[in-house]
Amino acid sequence: MARTLHLVDAENLALTADCTAQAVHESYLRYTETFDQSQDALRIIACSHHNASAVFFGWGAVPSQTLMRSGENGAELALIEECLAQVEKLNVSHVVIGSGDGLFLDLVLELQSRGIEVTVFGFEGHTSRRLRMAANNSIILPNPKLEIAAVQSLTS
Repeated sequence: MARTLHLVDAENLALTADCTAQAVHESYLRYTETFDQSQDALRIIACSHHNASAVFFGWGAVPSQTLMRSGENGAELALIEECLAQVEKLNVSHVVIGSGDGLFLDLVLELQSRGIEVTVFGFEGHTSRRLRMAANNSIILPNPKLEIAAVQSLTS
């Protein structure tokens, strides 16, 4: 049975390097509104160690493997390594990358060369154009921070 693997870059989807449980939960809600959370899907969420408690408490009840790696691009590198280790072992036919980070471009190309479909999920202004163009599908939501700023400027 072919499966979908979701790779979630928690900080990228929360639109901040310094996450709160609320910001992570809001990104979780937007993510789960977009994707079916069937039990057949596999989910890996990654963050740096200083955001671990916010991700643990904010991500929600959907079962996920959690990775922590700090340093420059730590979460992204952890997701890439784990994805490559899992795709063949688990018969993955589709990978959803919950991040707009251009660092995932080589992963997208590698997965496609293996016949795996790739969808990129991100936010307007926070998703690499090259990443969007390389993916088979891309889902780009309006940036919630820009929407809040627009409302605040209207009420000022």
